[in-house]
Amino acid sequence: KNCEFGDGPLGFSLEGALVVDVEVGSQAEQLGVEVGDRLVEIAGYTVPPCDSGDLTQEEAANKKIRKWLKEMPRPSRLTFRIPKPATGGGGALAEGDE
Repeated sequence: KNCEFGDGPLGFSLEGALVVDVEVGSQAEQLGVEVGDRLVEIAGYTVPPCDSGDLTQEEAANKKIRKWLKEMPRPSRLTFRIPKPATGGGGALAEGDE
């Protein structure tokens, strides 16, 4: 989902690229951002994917994300990938499978 953020606080918290908190009444909530969404693009910059458990990759990605969020012009577009619901078929898709 594409969300255009204006001036002021964005209203969400990340662990890596994963949304872990959305503030009530914030821009993020009003734009439909939800816990579990994954940030995949910031103002045209693709968020680098990370292999789970690769701390070096995760730290490099986190550094880029923080820098881009701080420096992005406003209004600016953020793109989130909505998590796929787990199916009852015995195996949920792994992160990144589409």
